[in-house]
Amino acid sequence: MPEIPFNQVKIVDSFWSPRLELNVTHALLYQWKQLENSGCIQNFRLVADKNTPGFRHGWFFADSDAYKWLEAAISGYAKYNNPQLLKYIDDFISLVQVVQTPDGYLYTYNQLIFPESRWENLQIEHELYCHGHLIEAAVTHFLVTAERKLLDAGIKAADLLANTFELEYFLVANIRTKLGTYGYTVYGGHWRDWFFALQRRIW
Repeated sequence: MPEIPFNQVKIVDSFWSPRLELNVTHALLYQWKQLENSGCIQNFRLVADKNTPGFRHGWFFADSDAYKWLEAAISGYAKYNNPQLLKYIDDFISLVQVVQTPDGYLYTYNQLIFPESRWENLQIEHELYCHGHLIEAAVTHFLVTAERKLLDAGIKAADLLANTFELEYFLVANIRTKLGTYGYTVYGGHWRDWFFALQRRIW
């Protein structure tokens, strides 16, 4: 059975509708503040401008928290417009564009602490996990807005993974018709399937 893209689905009922709206008007805004308070977003700013004072905070995989929030925020904004939420979305996307290296790499832990290190401890450091969530957010943003700014970052990340591990091109999301034109195929319907296949190939 083909999957229906989320942006083609409308939920309108007395139970879910107010909760979905509350998510956009309050929960996602609160979550952004928590990402700020934890230092997660600041980690990206530290990479963007090496003169920014401070140190990296959080787990080495903390970048993924920002990408998960970004995907959820984009999905929520698609249903309920919220100017403040859109500002956070756009600000973070601009930050991603600055922090991502020209070849598509984006992992603040290594970029700040081990700038010469990449892909050396995949089981522990979650580099693939973080890049995967960036790609998922990029796909969601494109489906909602048809804008290329985050999609291009996702494609660069996917290109890097494909080239680094000599794999067939995968855009790790189940949207064959939307992104087939960009030279990617879907593997297993979800990027986690792709990741586990990659694990088996590497280890």
